Amino acid sequence: VIDDFLEPSAIPGSCMAGPGGRMFAFTGHRSDDVAVKEGDKWHVVAKVPADVSCSQRGTIYGAKMVVIGSSKFGADQNGYVLDLGNYKWNRTDMYRHSGHVQC
Repeated sequence: VIDDFLEPSAIPGSCMAGPGGRMFAFTGHRSDDVAVKEGDKWHVVAKVPADVSCSQRGTIYGAKMVVIGSSKFGADQNGYVLDLGNYKWNRTDMYRHSGHVQC
């Protein structure tokens, strides 16, 4: 067990292993930041888009982070892909991926 591995605002279930073994997590007041662990510090690298900031779930595949969520409880699901090289978001078409996300 490593004490103080996560910052207090990070939710353990939001941690994801990325390329090169780097750790990513949703952090911040409403878990609306994406942070990467560098050394013993967490650094915010991107803001979660507002229309996926409620109950978002993420996973990393290759050098991309896929995030699915909604703007508020009960709203339509939206999806984005974060490029982990330049930390830029791209919206994805959700009509191809219809239905509720349950993780």
